Amino acid sequence: MRLNKMEVTDETDSRYRFIVKNCVFKSVYERFGYPELLEALCSVDNALYNTYAPDLVTFTRGGARRTIARGNATCDFTCMASAL
Repeated sequence: MRLNKMEVTDETDSRYRFIVKNCVFKSVYERFGYPELLEALCSVDNALYNTYAPDLVTFTRGGARRTIARGNATCDFTCMASAL
């Protein structure tokens, strides 16, 4: 992730939001001729983030299709502390 061009837009005790403006994964997959694999990688985000610690953190990106892989200009990642 640190090779992506991104901007942290919100960082509090209960919320962390960052926007990816240039996806290194997209560049690599396209360069090697497998751009279709990018969408599979992106679809794993919800499963991983929301399965890892669902009682503690909720992940969203504002909709499943809001990714650079799907033609969006950016990817919006928001992680929020879940209410206990």
